[in-house]
Amino acid sequence: MPSDIADGVYTLLFRLPADPNATACGLAIVRDNRIIGSDPEGGVFEGVLALDTETGQPLIQGTMSVPPAGELITGLSAGPEGMNLKLTAHPQSQDGTLHFVTTIAGETIAVAATFSGPLPHATCKRRTARPA
Repeated sequence: MPSDIADGVYTLLFRLPADPNATACGLAIVRDNRIIGSDPEGGVFEGVLALDTETGQPLIQGTMSVPPAGELITGLSAGPEGMNLKLTAHPQSQDGTLHFVTTIAGETIAVAATFSGPLPHATCKRRTARPA
């Protein structure tokens, strides 16, 4: 498994290489090689970190769920039903930031994921309400 992808909270910056002015942001949580993330418009990403069996390189595989009437940075509109899109990317660590590129509907999206902080400590246990 990719050892340089630590469990924690990550800030995401999305951009279109073809249009430097097209950017968006998001947040992701990595725990035990599983990823869940979201953007301010309600898009949700769920995926896993694995090794590509063909190349031996780190691989992110997952699904982006776009809410009804949501729009991607590419301008692709989800329409009234929303949409689910399969995504794959090969992350590379550079200067403490993960960089990867994915393609959606023929448009390339570059992502920079910067570590923001660790996950809550294991001693932070959920407490349930006492019965009345």
